[in-house]
Amino acid sequence: MGDLQYISFQWVMEMRRLHLAFVTLGDHSYPRIVVDELIHLPAVFIAQRLGAPVLAVDDSVALATLGHNFSPFLGFRGGKGAATVLGISALMLWKLTAITVVFGGALYVSTRHAVWSMTGVFVLLNGLTVVTFHPLGQILRCLGLSFVVAGTHSWRQYPQIALVVRQRQWQKFMTIE
Repeated sequence: MGDLQYISFQWVMEMRRLHLAFVTLGDHSYPRIVVDELIHLPAVFIAQRLGAPVLAVDDSVALATLGHNFSPFLGFRGGKGAATVLGISALMLWKLTAITVVFGGALYVSTRHAVWSMTGVFVLLNGLTVVTFHPLGQILRCLGLSFVVAGTHSWRQYPQIALVVRQRQWQKFMTIE
């Protein structure tokens, strides 16, 4: 098991190096999203394939998301977790995620607002987990991760959100990215 831990550590360090190289490309960089997924998804994948208990898989999901949002390699700054959560959803609920990503793409094309699009994706994904009668644990995991993404976005954008709310500029509210 020590070798697996060392290999996992080396993988994370190499992917972090690549991540830092792509940071300069901007938040909406496709290569950066791919590297983010390469960093965090192996933890969830390995936990699932080793037959880890559900709680251990849930822990790896939470740590992957929080590690992306508050990376010690980036001074406890990072993304908002949306790409990481979608990648985890694709790994665990690939059919539902495919449906929601298509919906989110259509929503983005029609509105040109990333926040509206991602909000639609997460609302639909959570709704589909409920109406398709997935286990309660998966529903709660999906809801919890969605709240982490929304909470991180709100916390990081608080100055802009507070200003828009104080000035009652509701049209600008959903354009805050």
